[in-house]
Amino acid sequence: MKQYLTPHSIANTIRLKASRFKGVFLLVEGPDDVRFFNMFTDSNHCKVEAAFGKQNVYEAHDILLQSDFKRLISIVDADYDTILDRFPQKPALFSTDTHDIETLIMKSPALDKVLAEYAHPDRMQKFLAGRKKTIQELVLKAGTVIGYVRCVSQKRHLRLKLSNNNLRQFTDLDTFTIDLDGLVSHITRYIFHDENIDQKDFIREIKTLIDRKPDPWLMSRGHDMSLLLAMSLQIFGYNRHREISADHLESSLRLAYSHSFFAETQLYKDVKKYAATHHWQVFT
Repeated sequence: MKQYLTPHSIANTIRLKASRFKGVFLLVEGPDDVRFFNMFTDSNHCKVEAAFGKQNVYEAHDILLQSDFKRLISIVDADYDTILDRFPQKPALFSTDTHDIETLIMKSPALDKVLAEYAHPDRMQKFLAGRKKTIQELVLKAGTVIGYVRCVSQKRHLRLKLSNNNLRQFTDLDTFTIDLDGLVSHITRYIFHDENIDQKDFIREIKTLIDRKPDPWLMSRGHDMSLLLAMSLQIFGYNRHREISADHLESSLRLAYSHSFFAETQLYKDVKKYAATHHWQVFT
């Protein structure tokens, strides 16, 4: 069904609903985002709608605003758009503080609550001994390295599809590091086999990006961090012989994420400020 949705059909759906609902509409990328924002919106005054894709959000947003539809706020994941300096500046359009919703949650104390549920305290302490980093910092650092590869691929308009097995193959859990050279060698040889990709040139572009010292919370992708966390729990989790899926961890993280955590984000503050100027009630 969603493959038949277009920006125009999404805009028309919102217009139709607006004839019966007098509040503001919050347009987001997908169903997971709808579930997330529904936890924090005032349903009597705000309806959350999925556009099924970032580009659909952008285009439906433009269609509605150009037709003088005012009761609209749109939120998208930052992804790599901020780092690549290509996030569109549009009225009533906002992005997440971090790479995506998953990293927004992972950056909060919700991660500690989930670790308290799944991580064996003694095993985790032993794992962290001598590392001088928290689990959050280790997962973020490793996720950022993967992010460099994804970001350069996106900049070059390459279709990078890294599987979970690819990431496991190049992650050393003993040191919690990513074999960047090995990962790039693999993707330039096997994943980008139809493209004329020079491995040394690809690495050089990654190192240029690293030298810019981008915000790791914008660079690291939430799904990658969730997978890395799931892998680490096989070492210090209560049930080391039963792998917890990244999807299951993300669900647990969403449940552990409270309104007080969300209220600390820049996204929350910016949307609240914008809504106040229009006398809208969006977030509770």
